Amino acid sequence: MNQSDVASTIVLKHVLYIEDSSAEIYLIQELVERKAIPLCIDFACSLQEALDKFDSSKHVLIITDYNLPDAEAPEIAEVFSKECPDIPLIAISGAYTDDRIQAANNAGIYQCWTKNDLEDCLNKAVSFLSKNRDTHH
Repeated sequence: MNQSDVASTIVLKHVLYIEDSSAEIYLIQELVERKAIPLCIDFACSLQEALDKFDSSKHVLIITDYNLPDAEAPEIAEVFSKECPDIPLIAISGAYTDDRIQAANNAGIYQCWTKNDLEDCLNKAVSFLSKNRDTHH
């Protein structure tokens, strides 16, 4: 099997990534492309846009910035837990307090990651999805 055959057999996992910073979106897109991270990411900049873009037949993971212009991670989790209770939601933030982590966990956030290293977050997402193979449609 040559390299192109291997590449064609990789199944990309679809992720909905909610992020309001255009600079971070650009960086994430560059990392996925440059590092060949096996994720297909749809971006939304707000909770409302995320609800409009979400497709339960396609998305297997939702990653959200903790603070968005129209919502914070606990509210996002509450909305999506009604919409798609089987899709895990990961919150990322530059800084967490114990209270914020507790609020996120109480609302149904699966995990909280720091986004000091976005490449690490993307690799964690790949690892998470490979360990949780039943998180697909």
